[in-house]
Amino acid sequence: MVSAVLHLRGTQLCEQPVHDRHGNVLLWNGEVFGGASIPIYESDTKYVSHRLASVDDDSVSAEVAATLVVDALSMIQGPFAFAWLHVSTNTLFYGRDGLGRRSLVVHTPDDAKRSCFLLASVALNSQRDGWEEVACTGVFSLDLNMLGALPRLHPWPVRVVSVASPRCLPPLPPSVVALGTSFDADPFCDHADMMLAAKGLLQVLSAAVAKRVESIPTQEHADSARVGVLFSGGLDSVVLAALCHLHVLPTEPIDLLAICFDKDHNSPDRRAATASWTELKHLFPTRQWHFVAIDIASHQVDAHQPHIMGISGDKLQRLLAFIPLDQPRGCRPVTSLKALPSPSDDDTVTLGESYTSPAKVLLVGIGADEQVAGYGRHKHAYVTGGWDGLRAELDKDMRRIWQRNLGRDDRMIADHGREARFPYLDEDVVAYLRSLPLDHV
Repeated sequence: MVSAVLHLRGTQLCEQPVHDRHGNVLLWNGEVFGGASIPIYESDTKYVSHRLASVDDDSVSAEVAATLVVDALSMIQGPFAFAWLHVSTNTLFYGRDGLGRRSLVVHTPDDAKRSCFLLASVALNSQRDGWEEVACTGVFSLDLNMLGALPRLHPWPVRVVSVASPRCLPPLPPSVVALGTSFDADPFCDHADMMLAAKGLLQVLSAAVAKRVESIPTQEHADSARVGVLFSGGLDSVVLAALCHLHVLPTEPIDLLAICFDKDHNSPDRRAATASWTELKHLFPTRQWHFVAIDIASHQVDAHQPHIMGISGDKLQRLLAFIPLDQPRGCRPVTSLKALPSPSDDDTVTLGESYTSPAKVLLVGIGADEQVAGYGRHKHAYVTGGWDGLRAELDKDMRRIWQRNLGRDDRMIADHGREARFPYLDEDVVAYLRSLPLDHV
């Protein structure tokens, strides 16, 4: 069992694999953001190891151990993939969180004569074929005592969606109130319930962003960005950037990473991104916003296509594949510089200096469109099936998001030594949005 660690939690690096007092071995790729009494500044890997060690008993069977492992991990809020070798039963347990926010792929033998079982975060170069995403439906167990044994699934318990009343939701930061936005609509207004729903979403989403940025270790240089946002200029990324501003130290810059494949660097997304960046600067003028323009030429796409396809595991995915291209893996980031200077009086933009983001955590807006009906097919579902048809389409999107997006996106970003974090897929955000009537969404 082998692991590589990107240190983003605790004061000291927690080396892996982790061996507990019983000799059990843990590989952990995840973040505990809730569901456990652990400060966000402490190592969650050690916590998970201790929690799993507590289920150990010399007399416990593999079946009972599986139940205890599911119970131990099902309460954790946050993204994770893990593998845990239970020594006393010689059983390998592995799996992903219920949304599948961390990559985990498996390669099983294609015939009974082959005994090689491979489990990894990304498919190994030597055996590209035959890899599959591990389903996020529960914990799998593999009996290592039996040659040719097949993995068994132990499902996650069904989550009961329980949303706190508006008074019990996390409070909004004072800086939100300072913006002058009021959610206290006239109770007799037709939109009063919708305004309360919007306030509740802002509360849980703000808390989700806070959990994902406040635990990031400080940089060696105080003027270096600790966090970046994949910034298309769309509403989902702009909201994340604005909320990030509320929870990052005022003296720290925030990197906005905007990619463009247009040869003239003038695609609709680039125009939207620069316009949104300008608006953020007007709203929050004390923040140093680094607009990082990532311009990708077609020959670069062609040159890196084999590597991208090997990581993605499916068709060529361009959006997340080149962030940032000029960063040699394992090298120290260059000194922080703005990639684009502030807009001039006429809002024109000129190219700045070359820049590599030092941010190790990237906030990603995936999960927003899947929950608030942001795709064209959602309109079609509503037109043809009404609210029930739209609800069915949204639920289908959330059930398959681990297959279509999350594992691939995690692999792409991790390939650059960065960690993707998905505030819209925070458990409390997902539960809150699912509880709202669709006409409030």
